[in-house]
Amino acid sequence: MARFAPNRGRDVPLFVAQLPILSRAYYGKQPFDETTLDIPLGSGPYKVGRFEAGRYIEYDRVKDWWGARLPVTVGKYNFDTVRYEYYRDRDASATGRTISSARSSPRHWATRYDFPAIATDA
Repeated sequence: MARFAPNRGRDVPLFVAQLPILSRAYYGKQPFDETTLDIPLGSGPYKVGRFEAGRYIEYDRVKDWWGARLPVTVGKYNFDTVRYEYYRDRDASATGRTISSARSSPRHWATRYDFPAIATDA
């Protein structure tokens, strides 16, 4: 049970509540500051599924997740699998085959998006 100092900032409990829950058993054996491709134990609605380092990662929904029936999660986490693909070439995401892409250059928005799904002259 967490106990906070009486003269702490009012927002400290909010910061603590946002921290992930990590497995003491796992990190007791695996150094926290070392890189690994071993999948750690988690407590969220998804667990790591298939992945290829540097290319993609899939998260599979945990069917019996402990928080599924909480009022704040009803209607969320409905996908059985969530996949993220990573591209070394930023132009690969301008082909219309991706759902989202981070862009910070107006030039890219003006010149790189010319696939049928985004055509404005329809």
